[in-house]
Amino acid sequence: NTKTEFLRIMAEQTEIALATSVNNVPNVRIVNFNLTLVKTFLFLAVKDNDKVKEIEGNPSIAFTTIPHTGNQHVKAKGLAKRSSKTVVDMAEHFIAKVPDYKKT
Repeated sequence: NTKTEFLRIMAEQTEIALATSVNNVPNVRIVNFNLTLVKTFLFLAVKDNDKVKEIEGNPSIAFTTIPHTGNQHVKAKGLAKRSSKTVVDMAEHFIAKVPDYKKT
């Protein structure tokens, strides 16, 4: 089942390669992420950093998980938008997935 495999892989992964593009100039970076209970894909960004500016300039993004075993991965594309959630709102979820985030 595709949905089951998608959710399994996303639960096991902690990082994605996130691609953005502004003015036909692509950029990719590794980011931590969380898939929430409402199936919203969230990643953290420091206000006004390059990633935020690029997404504001062109909300079209793509990502792929980074396989740790074999070639099992997820890739997708879509539109990004700013969440009403703050880093404080989501801290518990990110720390549960990546415990070292507690230090940050």
